[in-house]
Amino acid sequence: MGRLAPAARTVPEAERRAQVARWLGDEVRERPDKRLVITAVDAESGEPADFDAGSGVDLPDAVCASTAGPGVRPPATIGGRRYIDGGMRSPAVVSLAAGYDRVVVIAPITRGGGIMPGVEQQIAELGDGRGLA
Repeated sequence: MGRLAPAARTVPEAERRAQVARWLGDEVRERPDKRLVITAVDAESGEPADFDAGSGVDLPDAVCASTAGPGVRPPATIGGRRYIDGGMRSPAVVSLAAGYDRVVVIAPITRGGGIMPGVEQQIAELGDGRGLA
């Protein structure tokens, strides 16, 4: 998917970013007070990327990366790397919940494809499963 994404004909990347920035509006371009992690995947290496307030990535860029569906929306270039939708690697990045006492996972798609672990497997990998729903 990472090789397909940059080659696909989509709107130009700058146009997509401007569209996302308009949707977010001035009042939400800054990160919320609560921790927000936006996930994506490096289109070349396949490595996951987590963009939060400490990542130094602007909110519109992180949203563009996380919603860059291969063949539908252009990959987002951040720090010289190209990123695509985090769902290409995981239907839900449950590992981000590690260390919390209570977690609710809301995942409209729970099964991974191919080697992608499903949500149930990811929850099991967090530990003993106490307090997880």
